[in-house]
Amino acid sequence: MGVNNLSDALIPNYNAKSRDACSFTKDLRIIGGQNARIKTYPFMASFRYIRNNVVVCGGSIISNQYILTAAHCLFTQSGDYSNIRVYTGITFMDAVSRGGHDIARVFFHPAYTGEHTIEQMIQHDIAVVKIKHAIVFNQNKNMIDLPDRDIDDEDSGYVLGWGSISHPNNTFPMQLQKAYMYIYPLRDCFEIYNLETAVGQFCAYYKENVGPCIGDSGGPLLQVQELIQFNDYQKSIDLPDRDIADDDSGVILGWGAITHPQNTYPEYLQKSFMRIFPINYCYRLYDFKMHVGQICAVNQEGVGPCMGDSGGPLVIDGKVAGVLSISLPCATGIPDIYTKVYYYLNFIRQILNP
Repeated sequence: MGVNNLSDALIPNYNAKSRDACSFTKDLRIIGGQNARIKTYPFMASFRYIRNNVVVCGGSIISNQYILTAAHCLFTQSGDYSNIRVYTGITFMDAVSRGGHDIARVFFHPAYTGEHTIEQMIQHDIAVVKIKHAIVFNQNKNMIDLPDRDIDDEDSGYVLGWGSISHPNNTFPMQLQKAYMYIYPLRDCFEIYNLETAVGQFCAYYKENVGPCIGDSGGPLLQVQELIQFNDYQKSIDLPDRDIADDDSGVILGWGAITHPQNTYPEYLQKSFMRIFPINYCYRLYDFKMHVGQICAVNQEGVGPCMGDSGGPLVIDGKVAGVLSISLPCATGIPDIYTKVYYYLNFIRQILNP
């Protein structure tokens, strides 16, 4: 479906200076999404603090020893990740007695600076994590493919995560969440955020009250020390084999908050449908510089990622097309920004195949 006229139809009045605390926190979650089961999305992973089981960010299994996520999720950890574990094969927030993996090493994109300004935080916001032991693949743990084409403005997909499902309350879900998202034209994304979008980014959107929030950010691509044992509950997802198109759509997943600002968390993994938003529209929505390696995607007001969903995947055609980078704010109908996986395929493959 074309979305060239989505700007007036779907995007509410937006003042970039009025963004609240949820806007720039690195832990974003899905609001207005649906419950999702890990068996349907076995590539979904979450990064959690060991001490309290709080979701830091989401991620995607791209091999039995590597996880893809957003760089900003782990960059402030100063190389010490002993307080964070990676969980795979889990639908419910409290099911942490199994599937945990220690982080062996994090590969940040070499151009990522980790500066705290929003403009610098989202540039090259991608990383790979190596876990200590391999994942054993099964029906709940498996990999997702990397993209084989670039993203088009007509694309759409799903974002997933365990991030906050309400804002500003920040209520977190007990189950994985998903939300449908549209790709938003990057040039229009630039105008929304009042910035120049750089290569390697895209915007996604659905509608107001649907979208990522605290805890849904996807951060870097991660490699774990232990191989993941693939089975029915954990598998990898393919990388993309094409760029994203403006008429694409997909799915986001996560365990992020399902209310904001209360930050109520779901019992189940959540999912939501997302449409790719033409990048030229995205340019007009933001007030900071964006990168060509980014995507805008949206659903509608009241549906979208929130706190805890960052780093989670945007899935298009069964491949991980995007990594949730930022949501401004949770599920307000403003397109969310994802790191475009297709743009960073060389970086990812150099880590997977050194």
